[in-house]
Amino acid sequence: MPKQRSSSVPAAEHELSNMSLQLCGEQQRPVSARMKSCWLRSEDGERISGADLEVPFDGLELFHEVFPGGEDMEMETLAQLQAWPWQPSQSGRWKQDFGPKANFKKQQVKVPETWNGFPSWSHQLLSNLLGRSATLRGFQAVECLSLWYDADRGANHALHVDDLWLWGDRILGVSMQSASVFTFYEPVNQVVVRVPLPRRSAYLISGRVRVDWQHGLLAEDISGPRVAITFRELTEAVASSELGQVALERAKLVAPASQGHSCRTVVGATMFSGRRHRSLRAGQKTARRSWRQKGASR
Repeated sequence: MPKQRSSSVPAAEHELSNMSLQLCGEQQRPVSARMKSCWLRSEDGERISGADLEVPFDGLELFHEVFPGGEDMEMETLAQLQAWPWQPSQSGRWKQDFGPKANFKKQQVKVPETWNGFPSWSHQLLSNLLGRSATLRGFQAVECLSLWYDADRGANHALHVDDLWLWGDRILGVSMQSASVFTFYEPVNQVVVRVPLPRRSAYLISGRVRVDWQHGLLAEDISGPRVAITFRELTEAVASSELGQVALERAKLVAPASQGHSCRTVVGATMFSGRRHRSLRAGQKTARRSWRQKGASR
């Protein structure tokens, strides 16, 4: 997925792809002896916290039934998605991408003139979500990414941490069409946490879980067609730049369905380079250090 470069650990992912954990009487299958694993659940809107884990797991919130109109509203949203073309993505996924275009290797981001805002359905969905948690206060989405997971193609999402130089602390996602399971992995101590994602639920990742834990979806957890919508915000450094201000204003617009946002060529783009912005590189280290220091003081 071009908007997000995965920091994956192939060896660990191979072990994870072959494991399943016991939950409410489900059949248990072998788990790597080197990995410590658990399932975490939460009531609607509560923060999910692994208080008994040796590695702090904090910063995940789960919200159930985020479509006020239930299944009818969910299906209507899925129908509206078809007004835009799906583009091939990685690992058996298809995508629709609204927002800045990033080169993660060079740490550069552009705002294409062909990008004219978010689809109307995404504005409505985001509006419904913002009131679900105080953590979302002040959240200004600058990217709306739709991913269609095709089970027949072995769709999955490799373990990764969303790039810290570009994307801010909060990541908001919605699950549609089928349920799945979020897998979180802490690579230093090799701890795995599995969180069920019900259909029509939303999750919010922030804080320690955002910085110290990798997250992804295993192929074995994609049992049917699944559509995921992800909203991301910019870091403070990027948001305060001239490009960031342009992107924030564009994100407020309603994109016409005929646009399709399928053009792969960036035309008349404004560029921001993270590699040339020292405060961004320092900010990545500061973010990791601050959350680890908080954990040590607990």
